[in-house]
Amino acid sequence: MDFFSFEKIANLFRISIMLCDYDGKIIFKSDAGANPVSTSITYIKKLINMGSLKKLPYVYRDEHKVCYGLMYSDMYICILGPIATNHMDKLELHKYYQLFSVPQSDELTITVLSEGKIINLVGLVAKLFSGEEYTDEQIISANKELFDTSDITSEEWEKFELDSDEENISRHTYQDERKLLDYVRDGNVEAALERTRNMDGDIGKLSQNDLDHWKNLMVVATTLCTRAAIEGGVAPYVAYRVSGFYISKGTGSDDVFKIITCRNQAVEELTRLVWKEKNKRHTSSYTEQCKDYVKKHFREKIYLDEIAASLGISDSYLSRLFKKETGIRLQDYIVQIRLERAANLLTYSNEAIPRIAEYVNFPSQSYFGKVFKEKYGVTPRQFRENNKPVEFLS
Repeated sequence: MDFFSFEKIANLFRISIMLCDYDGKIIFKSDAGANPVSTSITYIKKLINMGSLKKLPYVYRDEHKVCYGLMYSDMYICILGPIATNHMDKLELHKYYQLFSVPQSDELTITVLSEGKIINLVGLVAKLFSGEEYTDEQIISANKELFDTSDITSEEWEKFELDSDEENISRHTYQDERKLLDYVRDGNVEAALERTRNMDGDIGKLSQNDLDHWKNLMVVATTLCTRAAIEGGVAPYVAYRVSGFYISKGTGSDDVFKIITCRNQAVEELTRLVWKEKNKRHTSSYTEQCKDYVKKHFREKIYLDEIAASLGISDSYLSRLFKKETGIRLQDYIVQIRLERAANLLTYSNEAIPRIAEYVNFPSQSYFGKVFKEKYGVTPRQFRENNKPVEFLS
């Protein structure tokens, strides 16, 4: 589960995101936003039962007109909210928090969003939660009771329709979004970048504040492209490290140009990683399984005979086959993987170089520096200085 992206989205919109199992046990809760629900197992179970038979994301609105987005899988439920559809004064907030026996000193304001924006946010979180993509029309259709005109005044309904029309006109189309993600999955770097830039002019506002709008857009685009990159064959830990780096830098900037540049670099790098995966030379199942083993156990001591035994073949046969199909010895491949992991950490973390050498299982920092320079032509320190994105060094 992509808890990192849940936390970032919760922080940007100041709305809590919580995941729990069907017994009501909480397995993740963001720090952002008001979340009185987490204090009441009774209310959690009420929400679990509220829409557990629904296949599509469900939006529950209580008698206080406070909404919760609910998404269900075979094992977990995702609870988004609370979200108010109208501003709540201190008295209304106090009455609401009394339902959960929350001390008055802990009462927080509840973020206010229009129904149209709630639908869009629910669709985004549902994509992260389940991997499924839903149009606004599908979510609205599954939540007819929320949009029952008998429960909404003509003024409220007119406001919602205007809000929805504005979003439909200004927001980039669902097809455009799908094309971008397809380009990322295919490793088509140029097309992905061109589609990203072309979509900027049509996208709807994700915040009334221009700076927050671009930060929100950057997080959403990077998160979705991270998912697409993983689907395209990139190892999850690599994709998340890249996205985490750019999201952290982008959300920490107050310069719109840097935020957009950050988003573009994330899309480019994630797509390029897919391209590299798809252009690796095809090898036999034994060699591929051997590579997978090394990638999973690179931090440990790796022995040829143990890998061969796990594959049911002799170590001499595996050694010959690996060298024939890859052009290098297994031991050299192990060193190569460790160096690649070290290079990734040098680029996307501020971890000390001795700690990185130890983490990727080199016996000493001096040996690490020697083999690193043989592969990359520079020392680890020089590599870090050369490969940190220039605009984010400060």
